[in-house]
Amino acid sequence: EKAKLQSGDIILKLDGESVEGLSITDFSSKVKASQKQTMALVIKRGEQELEVSITREIVQLKSVAGEIFEKNNKRIAYIYISIFAANTDKQFSELLTSFEKEGFDSLIIDVRDNSGGHLTSVENIISLFLNKTKVMYQIDDKGSITKHYSKGTKNVKYPIAILINGISASASEMLAASLQEQCKATLIGE
Repeated sequence: EKAKLQSGDIILKLDGESVEGLSITDFSSKVKASQKQTMALVIKRGEQELEVSITREIVQLKSVAGEIFEKNNKRIAYIYISIFAANTDKQFSELLTSFEKEGFDSLIIDVRDNSGGHLTSVENIISLFLNKTKVMYQIDDKGSITKHYSKGTKNVKYPIAILINGISASASEMLAASLQEQCKATLIGE
């Protein structure tokens, strides 16, 4: 976007070299392997060929969004998690903390269409709701059960609902199941 690339642009060259026949993975590897911070692309847009300069940067995924709704004299906090990236727990914690300062009566966590992600991230989010005596999840390895406890310091008392669907998977399922069992969260969806 910063380089003014548009959906539908076709990349023809990277720093003067043709990229014809390269897979997305191969192209990405070439960019990552380059020692250059700024690279030149030749793109095809419609019938035009254009040269565009791009700068490599670390992209921080914004995976958490939310707001507080007021309905029938109640304040309902809503937090959407699109994926459990390495920084999702930090984003979630910051948003939840700001909502707790504002005050709310209940919380909705939306993990619909969230296919999962980093285990550490979801563990840290679950730990925001449970103290260290609470089990987040357990693993059964041929009859040997290993329990994984929260690292948190509190047990939340407000009602929680979690929105799920058939695509909510992996870390989303862990969040939903753990909060359903330990916080009596209501699961809505399938």
